[in-house]
Amino acid sequence: KAKGVENVLFLKAGRQNFPQTNLTVVTADGKLYGFVLNFDELCPTLNLTVQKVADDDKEVLFSSLNENQKEIEQYSQLALSRKKKITGLKTNRFSIELKVTGIFIHQDVMYFRVLVSNNSRINYETDQLRFFIRDQKKSKRTASQEIETTPLFRTADFSKIRDDSEVLLVFAIPKFTIPEKKHFTLQLNEKNGGRHVELNIKNSDLTNLEILTSL
Repeated sequence: KAKGVENVLFLKAGRQNFPQTNLTVVTADGKLYGFVLNFDELCPTLNLTVQKVADDDKEVLFSSLNENQKEIEQYSQLALSRKKKITGLKTNRFSIELKVTGIFIHQDVMYFRVLVSNNSRINYETDQLRFFIRDQKKSKRTASQEIETTPLFRTADFSKIRDDSEVLLVFAIPKFTIPEKKHFTLQLNEKNGGRHVELNIKNSDLTNLEILTSL
């Protein structure tokens, strides 16, 4: 966000020639806006308005309580406390287990309950947990396309998972479907290390998601 205001989002490329990615914006009125981003060195400054301000002088709206964000946080906690668990969505490498124990949905937001277990004797420092859709098989002749999704919210910090311990948290993600011959990937990367773990989810795995009722 632009400093000191609520309704202005400022974007700047972190590096040149970054791969294609996407941007999801949730406004205070609950609307979702999706954008596909590509690097262009000659691209001019672009100002995009997604909602007009009613006042003629177009004053900038200063920070106020974001009810939509508050609702997402509440439903994330609800998904975290649900007793229903799904099985089969897990992977284990380097004694690091990545497991999805629940998939939930409410309106235009999906909630993934994720369990990360460190069964090794070395602390695991997390660099990031990425979410993206990509091709099931990468052809040698064509580049694999990845469309990354940025979570709207997560219930806890998990920058470090101590040895022989685990952390359970929920990620709120804009609603999506998985195209044919693609899958949804969770990629857990270790900071300053090589114990990276990936979990792939097929479209059929989303059929058992649970609908969260109103609060």
